[in-house]
Amino acid sequence: MTVGAGEYGVMSLRVGDQELTVWKAYSVNSHYLTPTDAFHLIIGDELLTDDLLDLLIPGRKCQLLIDGAPQCAGYIAVVDTTGDRLTGNVVVINGFDAFSPLVRSEIDPRRRYPEKLTLEHLLRDVLAPFGFTKFEIDNGENRSIAANRALRTPKTSAKPGRRARKPAPKPLKQLPLQKTRPHHGESVFQFLGRIMQREGLWLRPNVNGDGVIVSTPDFDQPPAAEIRRQRGGARNNILRGGIVRDSTDQPSHLIATGRVPAREVQHQKMMTIIDNPLTGILNIVGGAPARLAAATNPETVKSRAEASRAQFEETRRQNPLFSDAMVQSHQELYKWTTRIPAQPIDLVNPFASLVATPKYVRDDDSHTIEQLQKFAQRQMSLHLRHAVVGTYVIDGHRFDNGVIPTIDMVINVIDDRSRWNGPMWICGRTFTKSRAEGTRTEIELLPLGVLTF
Repeated sequence: MTVGAGEYGVMSLRVGDQELTVWKAYSVNSHYLTPTDAFHLIIGDELLTDDLLDLLIPGRKCQLLIDGAPQCAGYIAVVDTTGDRLTGNVVVINGFDAFSPLVRSEIDPRRRYPEKLTLEHLLRDVLAPFGFTKFEIDNGENRSIAANRALRTPKTSAKPGRRARKPAPKPLKQLPLQKTRPHHGESVFQFLGRIMQREGLWLRPNVNGDGVIVSTPDFDQPPAAEIRRQRGGARNNILRGGIVRDSTDQPSHLIATGRVPAREVQHQKMMTIIDNPLTGILNIVGGAPARLAAATNPETVKSRAEASRAQFEETRRQNPLFSDAMVQSHQELYKWTTRIPAQPIDLVNPFASLVATPKYVRDDDSHTIEQLQKFAQRQMSLHLRHAVVGTYVIDGHRFDNGVIPTIDMVINVIDDRSRWNGPMWICGRTFTKSRAEGTRTEIELLPLGVLTF
């Protein structure tokens, strides 16, 4: 019996009308922030035939599935038939998902996109030649297909104390863009990624490779599965894993500048400041760290629009920010600076910092304060994604309730050893098979709300 059969989940590669299911080893990696997913498949000597080599041609379109559920579509990039006296003759197949042509192709720098052109129009113009005909603003259906079961949708009404639901995204045809053009030597993905980040969005291909999801991480969905690492071990369902808390690269706050014309803000608010919600100031040496995100905590204020200036200042007085000292010391320099409220991230033990560690960042593509705010939020989130990371390995390619781990999925984590009991968001996964370890899945998890676009 081959490793990975039965309840473990069968990985298959579909090329044309043929499907390959027997592997000596493989590794299939996906990550939310990686432009294109990669796969590495090894076929043993027993299947090596001329017909197989005629099927596996670099550049051919293919699709990866688990128990018939599509995981990604893409292209074969490398077919290696190098033999070895010790390991025998094998076929090594390397490939990438449907976005790989966008990463390799450069966009014509002579293209021009006028003011107020909609995002949908631009995406269709750029992506239609690559075979993308569908553009979605919600990843729910795509996620359910990859998970190989219908996942529950969150209710519209939120209970007290739970995360406030974000507003529904606007249709792409209702998102006008500013005048833009590609840079020389810029790939198609770099060009689109630059625009997406400016608008606070991100894009990924769907599992069938014919459409694009233009959205942001979905932190509002209910958990689709549960993993357990409890004392005693009777109910544990992981092979290894835990949570790493790392303050190495956590700035206390970011100061962002761009190319905002003075007329946009009448010579005011030319910079933005965003504080790190995971670092705090010890009010008394040996005391507990203050919650820097209290100013936007739903338990403190219902929404930013309803938060009066008096409420905000009172919360700030009780929960000092590292950036306050900087602003107060150089009032003239920072008097026209826009402060971005830090979103609340619920952690058992947020970092306690005694020294301010600011970072200064610049984005020449930000021409309005709103664009500069989105840039600052994304830059801070790229630091936050390394602060608290859960990495777990499970047996096979399914959770114990049958759900296939999928990018942009929320699961519940019960980890007594790491002092964590609550939901986390899947930002990366790797399916592997080897003779030494069998069939396994490694998932990378982040706290809800960490990643912002």
